[in-house]
Amino acid sequence: MEVAVFWLVIIGPIFIGLAGAIWYGGSKTPALWVGFSGIMLLLFAGALQLQQFISNSSNLAPKEHLEEKKMTDEKPSYPAVNIGSGGNIVTFGQSGGQNVINQAPKPDLKKLNDSTRQNPDGSQSISILTEVVAPYPPGSLSIKAIGPDILDLNVIPQRTGPSISGHSGKREGYAFTTLMNPFGQYMIVVRTSKPEAISIEYEFQ
Repeated sequence: MEVAVFWLVIIGPIFIGLAGAIWYGGSKTPALWVGFSGIMLLLFAGALQLQQFISNSSNLAPKEHLEEKKMTDEKPSYPAVNIGSGGNIVTFGQSGGQNVINQAPKPDLKKLNDSTRQNPDGSQSISILTEVVAPYPPGSLSIKAIGPDILDLNVIPQRTGPSISGHSGKREGYAFTTLMNPFGQYMIVVRTSKPEAISIEYEFQ
């Protein structure tokens, strides 16, 4: 395309100059046609240049440079805690300071910190501080703690004022509870009969 533009820019003025010579030579009609052809060649060259400019501009796409960040600390490890929503489960308890919950369409449940305590009776208590991130309180939040030796699950609001709980209970291998119109921070406390890894799943309605 660049070669064609180059020659069109050269030939067009030649045709225009030739038209002037023919005009003064007395042949006005051929001069008009030759001059018109020269102008059309220049216009065609301009159109090709414009098309080339548009094509080059459309190929310039911004590039995003993504930097993956990992958070670790030197705290002693304890049994892993998994928490996830919509089929996405992320381990964060193994080192005590990793990323928390997969980013998901809002509303979201964000983990702030967690800790594990061994009780005198041999049981284990895992405490997970979370926060509901939403532009307005969702209708409900269902939380399920999954593990083979779970004794109970408690979700405690970290604020003053009333808090309404819905359907709650315990089944073999898991315990669950439902929070109505959740907002703010909640402490999820899971007690197991012995040290073990657990998973926590949640769902907003």
